[in-house]
Amino acid sequence: MKRILAGASLLLLSIEPTLGHSIPSIHKRDETSTTVAQSTCRPPLPNLLLQQSPPSADDEILKPLFLKVQAMAAATAATDGVDSISVGIVGPQGLLWHQGFGKAKANGTDDTPPNEHTIYRLGSISKLFAAMEGFVLQDKGYLNWEDPAVKHVPSLTYPSQGWKEFLANNRQPVYDDDFDPITLRNLASHTSGIARDLPYNNNDQWPDAPSTPQGSDWPSLDTQLQEIANLPLVAPPGSFPAYSNTAYSVLGEALAAANANSEGNRISYAELVKRDIFGPLAMNGSSFVALPENSALYAVPKIPSEVDANPNESFHAPGGQFSSVSDLSNAVRFLLNPATATGSRIIRASTLREWIRPSFPQYDNVSETGLVWEILKFSDRYGQTQRFYGKSGDLRTFHTQLGFSRDLQFGAVVLNAGKAVAPFVSRDALQILLPGIQSVLEARVKERYAGSWKIDANPDDEIVVVVENGLLSITKWKVNGHDFLQLYEAGTVDRVSLWPTGRFDEFRIALGVAALNTDPLMGCFPVWATFDSMASKHVPVGLLYFEEVDGQLLMQFPSANATLHR
Repeated sequence: MKRILAGASLLLLSIEPTLGHSIPSIHKRDETSTTVAQSTCRPPLPNLLLQQSPPSADDEILKPLFLKVQAMAAATAATDGVDSISVGIVGPQGLLWHQGFGKAKANGTDDTPPNEHTIYRLGSISKLFAAMEGFVLQDKGYLNWEDPAVKHVPSLTYPSQGWKEFLANNRQPVYDDDFDPITLRNLASHTSGIARDLPYNNNDQWPDAPSTPQGSDWPSLDTQLQEIANLPLVAPPGSFPAYSNTAYSVLGEALAAANANSEGNRISYAELVKRDIFGPLAMNGSSFVALPENSALYAVPKIPSEVDANPNESFHAPGGQFSSVSDLSNAVRFLLNPATATGSRIIRASTLREWIRPSFPQYDNVSETGLVWEILKFSDRYGQTQRFYGKSGDLRTFHTQLGFSRDLQFGAVVLNAGKAVAPFVSRDALQILLPGIQSVLEARVKERYAGSWKIDANPDDEIVVVVENGLLSITKWKVNGHDFLQLYEAGTVDRVSLWPTGRFDEFRIALGVAALNTDPLMGCFPVWATFDSMASKHVPVGLLYFEEVDGQLLMQFPSANATLHR
């Protein structure tokens, strides 16, 4: 057998790889080197163990870190202008930890801090639930994210020319039926090109006179559509993210229309989200208007003008939602672990996998965007990038931040009134807890999988599994008299990692290509490009899984007909 890398395709397997002439010399391994290197690919640890055995605020590893989070948030709350902060840490089973700081009713004399049920205006975290509703309706077959938005909002139209041509044409818009359509995905991912807030907050005295904030009256959808029709887009649809509240007003209308077209009766966007999300996820304190029956639960800033403001319906999707740490924790729990969350069937597991991923890498090496997501990339103690998917919200006196990692099965919800500090508290809390959560996961993985696995009939056969430096790896792999590490890796590395498949206790052995695995410019490509590239006994040679039989955990290596015990 020969393994050849032609262009970007791995065609055949071999024990001693030969490389085609299409491979640049920089990708070739130094054949004279005798140093055992490490693979440049670092598969994640099997995070399903955190769902099976979730972390606790009482975990000895996490206790001191929660104290650090508490001290950090308390110090932040003590700074001038901060009225209150409500902080929740969420795991795969729900809210792990909560603390409130400051005064929930900052406009009075009551010093009671907020609790997990204290309700804040969310601002743009509302957009997260518009996106979620879109996936609910997609799973029902009511819409597709690739639908042109005009299919659901027929009055949506926009000029095809850019600003240079628009101004040269005396501000007369030009329309072209062949111009790129704005899709629902464009609206939800801020790639529609629709300007941030229409109509513009225009100031002809700028910069000599400062601009004043827009009024609390949100423009009607008809007004926004008229402005979209008369002004060029920021860029052609799909070019790059340009944040747009106006686009989410259009999206909210599209969602309500898609539901009405499929079910035959019209309900409002707010009623739609209450039916499909708030109810199933037990978000009982969430709404789009200030409700008299919840008056005791509302956080009130020192300047209380935004608390009772109830803008028109077109503001609901981009920024009109009220919610609490408790309610948002239910939503984060669902995103982390839908199998155990209340209302877990609102979105399919496959749909969540489609949704929670990057779609646009920003030009800063620290952030990315997705379909609603504002993604932060943190470097962990191993130098590995950990992505935290989130959404922020920012009004005049309410500021909110939500972020989570599915790989590490935890997140933070921070709601804040007064001076804006929620993004910083959330970021710092996640970074404080990151190494602790990783340690908890490593301990769970080590307990379940690490050790010497043997076959009674062949005492020389052994698979040794270790958890070191954040990796689950095989350091010895001898079965049926064959040394598979030598066979596949030819002495280039002293271990191979196990790549979890997303099924409990099931892995692929990250074999890759011996000549490429240690090349830093190849990364994980040699691994994922060769998954299941060869089979024996009609199963992939890289398949390895564990199963419990009569209370004993067994390792199965089916391509070699091998069952091993620890």
